[in-house]
Amino acid sequence: MDHERSDASGEWAFDRSRPPEARRASRIDCDLWVRVGGVEAAARPRKGNISVTGLYVSIDEAVGSPGDVLWVSLSSIDKVRSAQTMARVTRVIRQDDLHRGAAVVGAGFEFLPVGRPHAEVVDLVRHVTSLALGMCGGVELDHDHAVRVSRTRGPAVVARLENLGRDRIVISVPAALPSGEEVRLDIAEPSGGHISVQGVVGFCEPDLADPHGRHSVVVRFRPPSSDDDAYATRTVEALVDGLIAPKRVASLDAKPQDLSGQLSRVHLASVLALAELERLDGILTVANERGAGRIYFSGGRIVDADRDTPGMHPRDALAELLSLPEGEFSFVCIPVRRPDRFDMGTHALLLELTREQDERVA
Repeated sequence: MDHERSDASGEWAFDRSRPPEARRASRIDCDLWVRVGGVEAAARPRKGNISVTGLYVSIDEAVGSPGDVLWVSLSSIDKVRSAQTMARVTRVIRQDDLHRGAAVVGAGFEFLPVGRPHAEVVDLVRHVTSLALGMCGGVELDHDHAVRVSRTRGPAVVARLENLGRDRIVISVPAALPSGEEVRLDIAEPSGGHISVQGVVGFCEPDLADPHGRHSVVVRFRPPSSDDDAYATRTVEALVDGLIAPKRVASLDAKPQDLSGQLSRVHLASVLALAELERLDGILTVANERGAGRIYFSGGRIVDADRDTPGMHPRDALAELLSLPEGEFSFVCIPVRRPDRFDMGTHALLLELTREQDERVA
């Protein structure tokens, strides 16, 4: 059975409940070139970690507050892979300093849209993982990937996946496994399926950091047939694609979250496109020192818009808001019950407004 995928069963679950996670796939410690749009003029090398759903980096710039939306440009440290994506600030880490006061030292970001990793981000994470696998320590996996260990000389046990190398994985098990025993590992994927891997138990030792007496076990990949020299390579590729760089991930919460930010960092048209993609219901308020306006969404479609100026047509109000180069926006997710004043999708509406603006200029 080679990398078989199927629905995960309840017997894989751990006894304890899993805590909510900001990442739905393992994050990889790495060095990256990072540029936060509207904050930095150029990319800088930064230490942090990345997954297909988010990023954490050491940074001393004021990136905003949790909930703020901006653009993030990323490149691997060797600049072979790069990606650009909208992201929402999830946390800002500050550290008290005698001279600077509470200075920013790190920030976490969630990539948008949620649950649909960008192909560029997936390729970047896969490449970063490949670089990490080239090191002797392999890749630490922080996500709770459950593993069912089917044994040839004993009952099956449930384990945790801890580390991935080029020719082996490390799992955490409740009790020691005998060296040399052949095992089959069914490893749970974030998508709900599993990957089956054949191996043989190598080194096994008590995990002194675990208070429950668990053991760390090295399982080296062993192909079902002796002449399959590429088995380890295919196994690692399947595990990277399924666990670390999946193309789809489960959503943490079916309910959308509010958004905010500055127009100098994210153009309003990008926010409108994101609302359409996520099929959001709510009110987007845009304001600067000259006034404010509101855009109303139902199922991701723009259904109405208004400004502080009385009697302005919704189309004119929307066009004016899109032309603002500076200001702040805030999207509140609430049900909207308004008649559709535009009767077209967001993408088509933006194209029409752009065409009308070009005709006025001409």
